[in-house]
Amino acid sequence: MANNGPSRPRRKGVSLTHPAGQYDELQVLYTISDTISTNLDLDDVFRKIIQLVEGITKADACLLYLLMDDQLVLRASRHPHPEAIGKLKLKIGEGITGWVAQHQRPVVIQKKAYDDPRFRFFQELPEDRYEAFISVPLFFRDTVIGVLNVQHRLAQRYPDHILNLLLVVGRQVGGAIENARMLEGTKSLKSVLATRKFIDHAKDLISKKLNVSAEEAYNMLLRQGAKTGKSVRVVAESMMIAEDLEK
Repeated sequence: MANNGPSRPRRKGVSLTHPAGQYDELQVLYTISDTISTNLDLDDVFRKIIQLVEGITKADACLLYLLMDDQLVLRASRHPHPEAIGKLKLKIGEGITGWVAQHQRPVVIQKKAYDDPRFRFFQELPEDRYEAFISVPLFFRDTVIGVLNVQHRLAQRYPDHILNLLLVVGRQVGGAIENARMLEGTKSLKSVLATRKFIDHAKDLISKKLNVSAEEAYNMLLRQGAKTGKSVRVVAESMMIAEDLEK
C-alpha cells in the first residue's frame, strides 16, 4: 500500500506490496478473511491457502499437513500427489514437520534442509530433495491443528518479513480450516450466514461508535484478530456480547 493512506484491497490474490516488495500484512488478512474464512468446502480452503502462500513466498513446493487422530496427515500440496494426499502420515515429533507440531515453533533452513538431523525423507515427495525449507505451525486459538511447509529448490535467504507473514497465516487460517471442517460435517449454511451477520453487526457498531467508515471498522476487526490470534468471527462475537452486557 502507498504511504499516503489505505487503498481498497484487490479481491483476487495477494497482490498489494510495500515499495520494498514486502507483502502488506493487512492485505494478507483481507485475503484470508474474504476468500476462506466462511468457505464450505475444506479442499477448496486448502487450495486457497496454498495459493496464498505461493503468492507470498514464490515457493517451488508447498505442503499442508492436518492433525488427525494424533497424526499429521498430508492434505494438500502445490504439486499433485494422489498417492500421498490423505495417506502420508507423520507422528508428532517425527521429521521436521512433526517437530514443529510438537514444539509449536517454526523452523527455517536456508540450505541443505535434507541434512538436518530432524529431516525425514519420503520417496513419494520429490520436494524432499529441495534445498531451502520453512515450516510453520497452524493454530486454532492456542492449539496446533496442522503444519505448513514451504520449500525452494535452491538455497534461499528468507527475509524476516516472509517468516512473520507465514506466522500470521498460520495463526489465521487455523480458524478457517476448523470452520470448514465443521461445515463439511454438517453442511450448515446457517453457520456461514451467522458468521457474516456477526461481522456485519460488529462493523456497524464500530463505525457508529468511532465515526469511521465500514472499511476502517473491518480493518480494526482484522487487526484485533491478528493481535489476539482469534478469528474475525470470534472477535465480532465478543464485541456483540460486550454490547449486550452494557444494555
